[in-house]
This record gives sequence, C-alpha cells and structure tokens, in this order.
Amino acid sequence: MEDWLSREFVTSVFSRLKKPNGMEYDEKTLKNYVTRMMTLRNLNLSDALVDPDVLYTALRTRYSKMTSVLSIFRPAGLFVASLNEEEAGFLKPTMMKGAYVRRHHQLLREASALRRRQDCSSQESKRV
Repeated sequence: MEDWLSREFVTSVFSRLKKPNGMEYDEKTLKNYVTRMMTLRNLNLSDALVDPDVLYTALRTRYSKMTSVLSIFRPAGLFVASLNEEEAGFLKPTMMKGAYVRRHHQLLREASALRRRQDCSSQESKRV
C-alpha cells in the first residue's frame, strides 16, 4: 500500500485542504503535515490509515508522549478526510469516510485530554 503514499500524492491531497473558515492553510503547516505523513510511511504504519483505532493504538505503542502521537495522528485524519472517492479506494475500497472522521475526532479529543494531563503532571513534578 505504501507505493501510492508518495510525497507528491500526499502534497497534492493536502494542497486541497481548507480550514473550517474556508481559508487555505499556510505553506509551512502543509509542509509539516506532509512530513508527518512521510514519517507515518517510514514507520511502516501506512496500512493503519484504514482504521483510526489501529493507527492510534500503533502510535501510542510507539511513542510515550501524547504530543508525539498527536503530531502524526492529527495530519493523518486530515489526510484521509481530504481524499476523494477514487483516492479513498486506494486506501480501502469500502471505506465509510463519515464514520472514519467521527471516530478519528473522538480519538483526537481523547488524545488531547491525555496530553493535557501529561503536561499538567510534568509541570507539577517540576515544582516539587
């Protein structure tokens, strides 16, 4: 599956990405997102893109800090949500993007809450 996940393809998908207010993302952010997707590919986790639960679990297993998990998990969700029907067929022919995006959003909220708890506990340990 990783053959189709090239830098050029990822860049073309992210180039269509719009913020919720309709504005385009700045170039630096898009380059960062492309880099994160290439990291995902280099970690041999491209196959995990078909299921947000599998991807989230794999990233949690690989990284101890939630900040690291979020730095890859967030762009991966945006990438999948930005795929058109034909492109999503490369990933999984029967993918239900709506269900994928809802589940990704739930996991993103969970990961963000865990990151806040990690940040708070690390700040408290510095004070002691």
